[in-house]
Amino acid sequence: MRNLLSVPISLLIILSLLICANASAQHTMTLQVFFKGFTTVSAVQLRIHEPTIYAPVVDTIPINLSNNQFTYTTSIQNKTVHAQLTWNYGSKKGYRYFLLQEGDNVVSLGFVNGKIQFRKNQSAIDSLQKKFDKLQGISLQPTILNQRLKLATANPTNFASLLELAHSSRYVHMISADSMIMMLSKLDNSLQQSPLGVELKAAVERRKLTYRKSIFPSVMFENEAGNIVDIRSYPNQHYLIAFGATWCGPCKALLPKAKAIASEYPAQQLNVIYINLDDDKVKWKQMINDFGISNWIHLTDTVKMNKSPITKQFSIAAIPQYMLVDASWNILYNSMQDQDGDLDKVSGLLKKIFGR
Repeated sequence: MRNLLSVPISLLIILSLLICANASAQHTMTLQVFFKGFTTVSAVQLRIHEPTIYAPVVDTIPINLSNNQFTYTTSIQNKTVHAQLTWNYGSKKGYRYFLLQEGDNVVSLGFVNGKIQFRKNQSAIDSLQKKFDKLQGISLQPTILNQRLKLATANPTNFASLLELAHSSRYVHMISADSMIMMLSKLDNSLQQSPLGVELKAAVERRKLTYRKSIFPSVMFENEAGNIVDIRSYPNQHYLIAFGATWCGPCKALLPKAKAIASEYPAQQLNVIYINLDDDKVKWKQMINDFGISNWIHLTDTVKMNKSPITKQFSIAAIPQYMLVDASWNILYNSMQDQDGDLDKVSGLLKKIFGR
């Protein structure tokens, strides 16, 4: 597939995106950039937004121009993502949002009458994007998020609306999977069937696999001894399964509460399986020691969270995330679905289950 979008230009940036799958379900993206007519371009940054990742992967591209061009290669998890490219030219900053999809994409950017041109409908995209940008804060609140989502569904043919839904899908503690699917269905069919639209719907549907009444699947992790094990190879009983990471402040902040809840029950009734979504094993084992939770079952991923096929399989867009399963591995509770950021609901549920 090849997309070619051109306008009269004095600055030309050609993005050649070559995406192909490798054995670990990653996709390689090569970004080729050509600058013409400017010698002060600096601070180029590419922000890749993975639909299933809570925080976007941010790749800072070092500028080392040779014949006014450079090439940068990185890996992305999905075949389709959206991204933002920013750069400085003199005292000004330029930016563009892009749909990165499988195949070759050639995009031309330039200055016409003092304005950066992108494609025929780019002015409409930029106009709506500015409205989205105004509805932002240091901490996104539900009321602000609702305003952004209403703005998106009110503009069903604008590509910026699809970008907004993909961005907002990370706030899984505020938006249910069914609500996101419903909002996506309100967009124009061309956006729904676009590579990003298809990827987004698939990612949201995967979230439902870990909702209540689903069965927790067999997944392979590395244990503390360095062996690869199936999580369901452990004895059948109730487990509080936690997804976290050593670098995640909120994950660590919630550990004392999880520890207190687990301490109310004998290990034969309830045990905790803590899954570390990172590849730093030294910090992982140090965290286990620091928080005094060596009596839990500890498993870890072997790659960074933004590269993990496990986060994609479970569509984990935010951590910490807790799930409660019974002896048949039926999911009884999901902290994101139940909007239970402080674990009070699961604490009450456990008391009902065990008659406390």
